[in-house]
Amino acid sequence: MTVFAPFGLEDLFALRLRRNPLRPTPWFAAKVASATARWPELKVVGGSPR
Repeated sequence: MTVFAPFGLEDLFALRLRRNPLRPTPWFAAKVASATARWPELKVVGGSPR
C-alpha cells in the first residue's frame, strides 16, 4: 500500500476535516453535513467556504 500525504496524516488520525484553502469548494457545507451525520465525533476546522 502506498499513501501520498503531502500535508501529513495528523488530521486523519485526529478525526479533523478541513477545507483546502487552495481549492474553492462551494459544496463544502453539504459534505460537512454528510460526514458529521455518519461520524458525529468528526471535528470540522475552518469550515467557512469561499
